[in-house]
Amino acid sequence: MKQVIRYLIPVNALFAIALGTVAQAATGMVVFNSSGCRGHFVVEAASGFAILEWFGGNAPQKGEVIVGGFEEFGMQPIYNTTLGQEGQVWVEDFWLSKASVIKKMERFCR
Repeated sequence: MKQVIRYLIPVNALFAIALGTVAQAATGMVVFNSSGCRGHFVVEAASGFAILEWFGGNAPQKGEVIVGGFEEFGMQPIYNTTLGQEGQVWVEDFWLSKASVIKKMERFCR
C-alpha cells in the first residue's frame, strides 16, 4: 500500500505541471467578481486573498476554483478547474487579509 501512495500525484500538482509553474502554483476560489470592477476579481486561497485582473479566456465567476501562479506579481497563466479552461490574469496583489482586499478593491470598483 505504501508504494501506491508514494506515486500518487495531487490533482493540483498536475495542473501546475500543465501550466509550467510548479513552484508557484496555488489553488483558490473566486469569492468576488463584479462587472463594475473593470475586470478585477478576488480569489481566496489558503495563504489569503488575491486581486487579479482578467486578461484572456472566459472570466471566472464566483464559486469557481482556479489553479495557477496568482501568488506572484505580473502576468500569470491560470487553469479554471470548474470549467476545465485555461486563462491569463494580471496579479495586482496577493496574501491579503479580508480587510485589505476590501479596501484595495475600492479603487477598481466604482
